[in-house]
Amino acid sequence: MRIKYLLFIGLGLVLFSLGLRVFGVEWYYFILIPGITLKVIYLVIGLLNGTLAAGRYLALLFVGIGMVGAGGYLKNVLPDEGPGFWMMMTGFLLKGISIVLMVVVGRRRRLQTERVMES
Repeated sequence: MRIKYLLFIGLGLVLFSLGLRVFGVEWYYFILIPGITLKVIYLVIGLLNGTLAAGRYLALLFVGIGMVGAGGYLKNVLPDEGPGFWMMMTGFLLKGISIVLMVVVGRRRRLQTERVMES
């Protein structure tokens, strides 16, 4: 099985669980947790075998994770849910951008390495 399928299946499960959450299904987290797990497995395998770029993109990922957690905390603490909501959404966006950059830059570096090895 190709490693990309882990990412796409994980993203599909996460989006499906968010749809269940929107429609008020209480057991959505039974689908959300495996989806997140598949995405984490994809990231770990990709970082270990060198197909994903690490460094600053991994730092962006962790900043996004922290923003989502902090936004969730702010939503519960503050009487106005606006700042927490926007912090969470910005964290989700930052996480998505960092994963895309990890894939694109990792692919570019791998292609450059293959060209050097062929020469």
